[in-house]
Amino acid sequence: MPPLMHCHHALSVPIAVLYGTHDRTHDRMLDPLVHGEALQVALPQMRLECATRAGHLPPLTVPDGVTRFVREVAASVR
Repeated sequence: MPPLMHCHHALSVPIAVLYGTHDRTHDRMLDPLVHGEALQVALPQMRLECATRAGHLPPLTVPDGVTRFVREVAASVR
C-alpha cells in the first residue's frame, strides 16, 4: 500500500473499502487500522467500513455482508 499512496490524490471516482477486522492481529498484509484509516486520511471522500466478523477475505467469511456493502455502494453512485 505505501508505494501507491502518492497516487491517491489523483483518484476522482467514488471509492469504498470494506475491511475485515476479526483476525487483524494475524493479518500481516492489511491492517484496517493502519491501512484503512491512512487511506481515508488521503481520500476523505472514501467510504470505509470495517466488518468485525470478517477476516482477511470478507467474501468468504461474511458473503451476505459483502453483498449488502456492494449493493449500498452501487446504489449510492447511481
